[in-house]
Parts: sequence; structure tokens; C-alpha cells
Amino acid sequence: MLVIWQHPGTRSMEPVARLDRDAAGYRLRYLARALDVTDFRPLLGFPDLDGDYRSRSLFSLLAGRAMSPRRPDYRAYREALDLDTLAGPWDELAASQGSQMTDGLQLFGVPVHVHSEGWACPFLVHGIRHVQAGVTADVQDRIDRLRRGDRLGLISDPDNEHNPHAVLTTDGGGYALGWVPDFLLPHLRGLRRVREPSVTVAHTNPRDVAGHLRLRILLRGDGPDGYRPFAEVGFEPLGETAATA
Repeated sequence: MLVIWQHPGTRSMEPVARLDRDAAGYRLRYLARALDVTDFRPLLGFPDLDGDYRSRSLFSLLAGRAMSPRRPDYRAYREALDLDTLAGPWDELAASQGSQMTDGLQLFGVPVHVHSEGWACPFLVHGIRHVQAGVTADVQDRIDRLRRGDRLGLISDPDNEHNPHAVLTTDGGGYALGWVPDFLLPHLRGLRRVREPSVTVAHTNPRDVAGHLRLRILLRGDGPDGYRPFAEVGFEPLGETAATA
């Protein structure tokens, strides 16, 4: 997963670290691009930007972002994330993106390659409540009508005041629903070097569920020969020296 940090002033979302999991446990390393992210400071518990942090259990900074099974609303939350009974905390964090009100951190699962479908990447649509100011109810109505597997579209948003490279997701009629996360745009451009990727509804939630979980879509496509997501300059890890957590 990528660890995403949101600037408290500009609200820009910047990948700053990567979190890996294998049979030995978990590993966190900062990305080289973190050195150039304005106002970014090391995460709590990870003070050295060159550090190579390892732990047999999920790091406490991130583990608290998965809901405790003892909470009375745990089952409803898992249903909102569209998770089966075998899914663990890692799957939960990938589905929820691990966001909290207390800080600007999120987690994002790196796309995986599926032989028959290319690179598969589910993501939560951003900024639904900011679409088409004054007609939010209409946007919500359109989301209510969506069903799993419905084909969606993508259109550029060059007049976006925050990012002229922004891309909107649209329903079958071409009406805007929200935005592709900015940090995913380089991957989208990589897929588009071959052909326009497929975009379909993966899961929707009713309006009483947290707004950022309202709409999850699935982006699928293939890049050029040898393509790998988030492999551009700046996404290589800084640290390789082990520091056991």
C-alpha cells in the first residue's frame, strides 16, 4: 500500500511512504518523493526518513485505523466496505483507505495485475459533495441508481481550481459523480497510453454511510510492455537499513 499524506492547507494528497506485508510481517519505508513534499514531517513513530521499519504486527499508527470487532457497529461497517467474513485488517484498510478525522493520512492499495483483465484498481470516488454546487441532491440520486457492474466514464476537468489535470468520474449519461484521487492520475495516464481503461461500479453505500465510502469503482486496463504502477521517479524507497519495530 501507499501511505498518502494530505497537506492541511492546500489539501493536496501526496504519497510519502509504502507499506508492505509478507510472511515475516510488515515493512514501512519512505518514498524518495517525500523529501520534496512541502511541509511534510516524519510520521509519528517513524522519525528517520532513511529508516527501514519492520514489525511482526501492523504498526500502531496504522492498526488503529481498522475497526475493533468488539464494536457494536463492526458488522455494519464491514458490510459498508463490501468485505467477506475471511477478510482481515489489511483488507479492511485497503477498502476503507484508513482515513481518520484526526490526521491527514490515508492508505491506498497499489493496483494488482490480473492476467485476463490487466491492472485492476478499486478506489473510492473523491469529492462527491463538491460536485455541481447547488445540485448535490441530484448527484446523490444518480448514485442511488447505480448498480454493481454499471459502466462509468472518465472526463478531464481542466478548469478545476485545485488541479488542472483532475479527472471526473461520470455515470452512463455523462453526469459528474466525483473525482479520481489525484495520486491515482499517473496510473490512469499510464493505462491510457495503450487504450481507454474500463471503469465500472464496484460497490455503493446508502446515504447514511460515511460520505467518503459512498461510491467505490473499479479501474481496469493494461499499460505498455513492462509497465508497473507507481514506478516513476520518486516512488523508490529511501531506506534499506532494517530498524526492528
